[in-house]
Amino acid sequence: MDRKAWLTLVYREANLFIERNSPPNGTLTPTEVEELEPELSGQLHEVLNTVEALEDIIKFSLLKDPPPDLWYGENHWAHVVAAVAATCLLHDVKGVAIKILEGVLPRTPSDKLLDKIN
Repeated sequence: MDRKAWLTLVYREANLFIERNSPPNGTLTPTEVEELEPELSGQLHEVLNTVEALEDIIKFSLLKDPPPDLWYGENHWAHVVAAVAATCLLHDVKGVAIKILEGVLPRTPSDKLLDKIN
């Protein structure tokens, strides 16, 4: 995955999250994005299952210091990478979703943001 594919993935998932969770006659607020974090986490879990190299999610992430408790007491490197990638992707998608809702970034239909994930 290159940076462009990562950026497309993050932007698409943020827009998809907003589409799926906005009320019928309204929009989400940044506070509601925080409250709906479990739903976003579930959405992103499905995405992570399709990514070939989780290291790329970590490499391009804007989260530069993942919480150290993600690797404390973990004996399997693959589990550490998966946990850190999930945390990074959640951070990035949530941040983009909030910026879209605040009007800083434009809202784009998620089906217009199709790019190969791998």
